[in-house]
Amino acid sequence: GKPLPYFDELKWDILSDEIQRVNALADGSIDAVSRVSPKVTSRLGTDTTVVKKPSGLQFPIILDTTIDPLDNVKVRQAIKHGLDRTEILEATQGDGVLGHHSGITPVHGYYNSDLAVGDTFGTTAQPVKATELLNEAGYNDGLSINETFYYDDGYPQKETIAVLFQQQMKDIGIEIDITQITEEDWLSNYWSQDGTWYVTNYSTRVLGETVPQLAIRTEGIWNEPHWTSAEFDDAFEKALTATDPAVKRESLDRCQVLNHREGAWVGTYHPSVYGGHKNYVEGYELYPTETKDFLSQCSLSE
Repeated sequence: GKPLPYFDELKWDILSDEIQRVNALADGSIDAVSRVSPKVTSRLGTDTTVVKKPSGLQFPIILDTTIDPLDNVKVRQAIKHGLDRTEILEATQGDGVLGHHSGITPVHGYYNSDLAVGDTFGTTAQPVKATELLNEAGYNDGLSINETFYYDDGYPQKETIAVLFQQQMKDIGIEIDITQITEEDWLSNYWSQDGTWYVTNYSTRVLGETVPQLAIRTEGIWNEPHWTSAEFDDAFEKALTATDPAVKRESLDRCQVLNHREGAWVGTYHPSVYGGHKNYVEGYELYPTETKDFLSQCSLSE
């Protein structure tokens, strides 16, 4: 009367090297793997299925509003117009998706799909519009931002983003200095501190309101941009207290529109993630983040 297990033993192999992981999958030493590099998937044979998904990992640029003139909405909008996210995507990986400047990723259940990725700011640089906004903000001859823009060594993509950001801003008349620091130094001394701006990173949130609640609302404990918007806060509070799913979605949609068009959160891109399994593995699901997987729920057909 007791149910039997589907297998006698479950063995987890910790394979930190990407080449080692894909070789083990190729030769059958392992049945499935949650992460492989797209650069080495060609090593896998026809008896193996490669799975690809857009991830919710994101590398937003934080425009700290305690820095003059990043508190000026026209300057923030000029920066978004001057940003070429397509160029960033191609330079970093060339394999991923673009979202909007909202903090909620395209894989999230409450992502506002009615808000076009290129809404207002496009996906490539719009230097004419950027210059017009800088002129309206009083910077007819361009501007130089004194506070250094930082990027850490936690992800190699951050250096590419920082270098391209510096170049793209120069093209619209904004001069900035960039400096690399260690991830430990960034987390200890720069992250979410007044007067600092940088490339940050957030892993996938597929459900819930974590990013807008902690990182964007006025009283959010991770409010890195120190951005304040009463309209955003009101819409988010309505989403938190809503018992009607339609009202909740409508309110979070409004939050995304406000942050995209007026906020201090600048989206770059979302890289794709890859996994793989032998063809006899069933129930394989690749979770769109670097930190979770569901390999324990797979079954074997042979």
